[in-house]
Amino acid sequence: MTRTETFDAVKRWLVNPRWRVAIALCILGLTLTWFTLRVADRFNEDVYIDWKAFYNAAHAARVGGDPIAASSNWYIYPPLLAGALNPLTHLAITPAAWVWYGLALATTLACMTLFYLVLCKRLNLPVRWSTFLPLLAWPLLLQANSVRWQFEQSQTDWLLLACFVVALAALDRVPWVCGLALGFAANIKYTALVALPDLLIRRRFKEAAWSAVGCALFAFLPALVMGWQTNQHLLSASLSRLADIGRQPESNRSDAEFRGMFSIVWWKSVSIPSFAARVQRDLDAGKWVLPAIVGTVAAGCVLVAWRAYRRAGVNVLAGRSPRADWSDPRDLMPGVLVLEWLGVILVGFDLGPQMTPRHTFVFLPITMTCCALIACHRPGGPMVRLIVALILPLIGSALGGMWPSRDSLQQWPNYFSTLGWGWLGCYLILVGAMLRWLTRPPADRAT
Repeated sequence: MTRTETFDAVKRWLVNPRWRVAIALCILGLTLTWFTLRVADRFNEDVYIDWKAFYNAAHAARVGGDPIAASSNWYIYPPLLAGALNPLTHLAITPAAWVWYGLALATTLACMTLFYLVLCKRLNLPVRWSTFLPLLAWPLLLQANSVRWQFEQSQTDWLLLACFVVALAALDRVPWVCGLALGFAANIKYTALVALPDLLIRRRFKEAAWSAVGCALFAFLPALVMGWQTNQHLLSASLSRLADIGRQPESNRSDAEFRGMFSIVWWKSVSIPSFAARVQRDLDAGKWVLPAIVGTVAAGCVLVAWRAYRRAGVNVLAGRSPRADWSDPRDLMPGVLVLEWLGVILVGFDLGPQMTPRHTFVFLPITMTCCALIACHRPGGPMVRLIVALILPLIGSALGGMWPSRDSLQQWPNYFSTLGWGWLGCYLILVGAMLRWLTRPPADRAT
């Protein structure tokens, strides 16, 4: 057998639907088992400090104590999280953490399933098991580190992922569901408010109005279980601590000395503004350095995206009027709206004041979209660029390590936010590749 014949045989084996499903099931089984074993190791040793803060704050709110004092000042969230955790405080802290893990895992898989269905609907792709299972397995494998940190540390970003995906699914169809989902997310982390300007620019006024209603509703709803006074205390404390992000403490201050919101220069933050703030601090320059660097990066991203839009013949602002029916396969806008929604998620974290490696968990839809376009590959398509896009965050993560030692040589990649730059590059490549894919005839898009 010649080299060409061998290559063709391997290719036919890999694209065989049965083998794709079998490989995906193996990857899925191994990754989920690994996640569970990591969680078990963590919980057998001790639950993570953040979970202790969540649990103790929720328990104190239930019994009429001070949630912030009970969490040793580690609870920095709006009151909704403490209110939502109220039922779990009837369990011991470790069993409650296991329940939280089960909810997180089930919700994550459900969100990925929903996003797959939204992607197929908006991009007019067929729904197939041979495509769905790989798009479930490969993103979890590629983002295994951020996903396992999310579960192992009993974090809350899976709630944000759920809200963003539900909001996308309901966009233009059920405005009140979209708005309430974003309002719920904003009361978990204020980062979700980044979607509001996009809704206004895109003339989704109903969704924007319902988002405002949702923000107010979920800000005061926890008062039903913790009382008005405790609810107001947590709400005012979470808002006031946003100012702590702008602090620039001395660089040799240890994490153990601080309780509450870490500053924008925190050594574990890998967002682009954190890199800019560290440069500003170490150069002892004026306050103009941070906005100058972030503004330059944002302008560069807009320029790259504008050129990609122009090549695809897509208007940057026009043509996005709200409509419930996106069934025309020749219409590019459904796919463009998905692409722009992914950009909203990215901007909220990567161009936000703080992002740690575990926060990249919310970028699972970006990885899924890259994998979906690779699965729909046709000769002449942007397959190589999409593979490069998926590799960039892996390089950024490998350079910096997931949680490098403060004194190790690996600290410099975190200083320069290599993981943040990797995700930014990934998304910009996806913009060009997806717009190029959308401009192809509908018959050439499906697998």
